[in-house]
Amino acid sequence: WIAKQWDLVARRKLPAVHPSYPQKLLISVQMACAVAFTALGFLLLRTSWSVVEFVHDYTEGSPDGFFDIEIDRDMEPPVWVYYSLEGFHQNHRRYVKSLDRLQLSQAAISFETSDLSACDPWVAIDNRVNYPCGLIARSVFNDTYTIMRSLGPAEDSQWSHLELDDSAEAIAWDSDPVGFRNLDPEQEVEPGLTNEMLLRMWLLELFPPVRCVQKVVAPGKPPVPVHIAMRKVQIPQNTIREDLGGQTVEVPNCTGYMGTPTCSFLRQGKPFECSGDYELMKPADWGIESGRFIAWMRVAGVPHFL
Repeated sequence: WIAKQWDLVARRKLPAVHPSYPQKLLISVQMACAVAFTALGFLLLRTSWSVVEFVHDYTEGSPDGFFDIEIDRDMEPPVWVYYSLEGFHQNHRRYVKSLDRLQLSQAAISFETSDLSACDPWVAIDNRVNYPCGLIARSVFNDTYTIMRSLGPAEDSQWSHLELDDSAEAIAWDSDPVGFRNLDPEQEVEPGLTNEMLLRMWLLELFPPVRCVQKVVAPGKPPVPVHIAMRKVQIPQNTIREDLGGQTVEVPNCTGYMGTPTCSFLRQGKPFECSGDYELMKPADWGIESGRFIAWMRVAGVPHFL
């Protein structure tokens, strides 16, 4: 019986219903759709005309580390700044699966590499668990940039720092991962043993709780980036990770993460007090709660990341 029915289906012999609508109704519906979609297309076209876009490809980089974008048209707020990566395949199966959301949400913080197999193959370095771990987190866009605004038309005019809102509230989508919570690096796991000793909290170097930014750029004062300084600490003996006991590790030289944070900085490899043409800036969010990190964790399905 099944074979007979399938034969009828294959030869299109089964009874079928062919609804017939009045010609006037069909013509009316088609005309209404044509008018509606024409109006929608014109609206989208008008909207695209009002968009002012400036694109600069710095793949090859510039010898002095900065480039100019001349704005020759007025731009109405809000003004959005995007970075775009071409040929970056985020949809590889091994890449997409290399993530532990429990670690990012503090639902299950583990100091043992064996508990974080979901992050394979980037789980730990020198037996210290990466926080966060996984290939998605590891490949976060780590370019540093600042946007300066010219204070005058002359070529020798000064440039001032233009603050950007890159907080999670401003740039994250509703569909982006939620529930990411920073782990306090200074919290003690045992007396004299803190989270930043057991975990390799590498993301704090990229998204620290305090930043030092250059306020002014002028002839003779080129942009020079400032980085978070590191300090060495020794892991006590006889801890929950006996294999790490006695080791000396580097941690970001910051304190007061969950209150009033302070950090030490390096400029051109030397200690820097963040003064003069530089100023301290406290971002709206830091670490794994950073808007840039949360937006990066949005895995793309095409080889073009924006």
